Amino acid sequence: MGIRVARIVLFCVVMVVGVVAAAGARGAEAATQPAFTVGHVDDAKLDELSGFVPSRKYPGVYWGHNDSDNPAEIWALNREGHVIGKVPVVGAPNVDWEDIALDEEGNLYISDMGNNNCNRKEVHVYKFKGEPDLKGGAIRPVARWAIRYVGGKAFDCESLVVRGGWGYVMPKLRSYRSPELYRFRVVPTDKPVTLEAVGGVTAVHGPVTGADISVDGKWMAVLTVLGPYVLEIDGDPANAVKVKAATGHSAFVAIKMEAVCFVPEGVLAGTEEGEIYLFDWKMLGMGGR
Repeated sequence: MGIRVARIVLFCVVMVVGVVAAAGARGAEAATQPAFTVGHVDDAKLDELSGFVPSRKYPGVYWGHNDSDNPAEIWALNREGHVIGKVPVVGAPNVDWEDIALDEEGNLYISDMGNNNCNRKEVHVYKFKGEPDLKGGAIRPVARWAIRYVGGKAFDCESLVVRGGWGYVMPKLRSYRSPELYRFRVVPTDKPVTLEAVGGVTAVHGPVTGADISVDGKWMAVLTVLGPYVLEIDGDPANAVKVKAATGHSAFVAIKMEAVCFVPEGVLAGTEEGEIYLFDWKMLGMGGR
């Protein structure tokens, strides 16, 4: 137990040092800039919030989900954390759900790519036709991808965005290093799909815990335990590997911050403990965007 605690403390120290270093160019005050707390999940059963995305069907509603070993269900909540309802999911077991996304047509995707011990040699992504009906019954995926890793080397993954017929993911590294970007075609198939390496996202540092794309496709938010980054991608997530420096970043250490999405004022982020934070455009250094 002592060794484990020491490792956790060392990890946190490394993360904090990384935050200070990353904030240097923007001034020391950036390293301690707080986020605005806008709410807290009010249902004790949604106790491992690991992803959410704003609904395009229901204004003011966000779709979210729990982490591993919880019932397979999608939750509807508002940005203050008030739970509006939940929708059962059939045919997509929650082994370790880690992110949720919408494509340009409004189809919903769930990433079951959590792999804390890197012992899953094959993980899954599920597609649902449109968004759930708040007053309807259970939903079932219309497509399923069995995802395998490049070279067979497994990794933990907590991010997913879908754009232009591709799904994009980034590993959750246990270091301050920049992540790699991988992708797969979101074309239905019965065969396993091997991820395709796109390149390194050098504008981002720290373990990646979530991602989202703005509705217009201009921006991609990459959430890390060191706070959110915003990259200008011009409609193509693959452009993230070309970005030299993030357009926006707010340094904020939160080891269990795992859910992220864009809102009109900036970026909304949630933690497994249920806290919901707002990082506005000014806080991200994008006040004049």
